[in-house]
Amino acid sequence: MPLRRTISIFLVSALIFSLFTGCSRKKQEEDPTETSQEHQGGVGPGTTQPSGTLPSGELLLWAAEPPRLDGFLQAAPDLIGTPGKDFQLLETGDPDDWGDMPVPLINPLGSRSLYSDTYYEPVNRGSVEMGWLDGVTEVRQDIHGERWELTIYDENLTTNYIRWYAKQIGATLFSNTDDRVTFRLEKGNEV
Repeated sequence: MPLRRTISIFLVSALIFSLFTGCSRKKQEEDPTETSQEHQGGVGPGTTQPSGTLPSGELLLWAAEPPRLDGFLQAAPDLIGTPGKDFQLLETGDPDDWGDMPVPLINPLGSRSLYSDTYYEPVNRGSVEMGWLDGVTEVRQDIHGERWELTIYDENLTTNYIRWYAKQIGATLFSNTDDRVTFRLEKGNEV
């Protein structure tokens, strides 16, 4: 029992001692002739923020004009953009090399040889869960029918290209996050 009591008293003493030594540290004397913003209490409406880039390690709370953000691209106003300017068009080919697999209705590259991988599942073999945004709510729906999975490994493939392709074939685009594209295409009795 005395050993536990001794250890407890030592720990409490060490804690109290560390609190007092931490609180008693003197603030370094500042030179009153210095006029940098760092010593004036930061930036605000009463101070001037130099235009240009943001100082390293600083948080911008107020500025007369926004800082330059070099290296960032402006997004296209219609979320699709212009081919050749906002995104590159991918290589396409004639859809005459599909062999035993039916040619998909939605076929951005045309030729089967331009895809990294293709997979086909006939009707009545399952469903695909589709998701899109309706305002701020995500809507999910199971779609039944034929299914194609077309894999594209191309560094120039962007969601802008897929949105542009969907618009070109007359599809209806649904709202979604920037990294997902959901659209619906109706041709005759096919959806």
